[in-house]
Order: sequence, then C-alpha cells, then structure tokens
Amino acid sequence: MSTKPIEKWTTTDFTKYLQAEHLRRYNVEYQPFGKWAVEQGHIGRIIGTKKKAGTHDKAFLKSFIDAAFDEYKPSPQYPGISFGFMLTYKKQLWQRLEAQQQRTVTTKQAVESTDWDEVADWL
Repeated sequence: MSTKPIEKWTTTDFTKYLQAEHLRRYNVEYQPFGKWAVEQGHIGRIIGTKKKAGTHDKAFLKSFIDAAFDEYKPSPQYPGISFGFMLTYKKQLWQRLEAQQQRTVTTKQAVESTDWDEVADWL
C-alpha cells in the first residue's frame, strides 16, 4: 500500500487495500460481496464523497477492516472475506469499535476540559 496518509484515502484506496491485504493474509484473490460498485458505494457512504459527508472517519473504517481481517478464520469452503460480508455479519465488531472510539473521545474531552489549577487548589 502506498504511504498516502489515511485521511487522504479514497474509495479506490480502500478497495486496493482490501485486495492487497486479502491476498497477503489469505493468499487468495479478493472477491467482492456481489458487485464491486456496491462495495465501493458502501465505502463511499461511510467515508463520504465530494458531494456528501460520510458517517465515519477513514481511520475508523480502516480499523474496522483490519479488525474484521484479524477475526476471520478462513476455511476450505470460505477461504476469504469481503467488505460486504464484514458489513453484513460483523455488526457487533463495528459496534464495539464505535463504543471504544466514543470512550476515547469522551475521555479526551474530559481531560481537555479539566481545570487542573482548580483541582490543585481543591487538593
């Protein structure tokens, strides 16, 4: 994969990442869940397009893809996994990552909003 920062990735970059990572991990060609356009449409909806904002940031989507790859155990009958499969059958993983991200954001906001001088005075 290129050294392009994740914030600059496009739908095409995510598709190439899925293909390269799939081949690296499972040693079989990546196959979409249905049609390529459908998977790319899902990715575009999530990360956003030039015309429409996405639902999640690109780092979140990459972390979801990586976690789904990490969890997947290939078998002779199912030697690989697709993005469509991830979205359809890994919803609990998506939710866990969302909850984890929200906890991180909440903690960061709490730390940033704390008046440490006031805390020191209180102690």
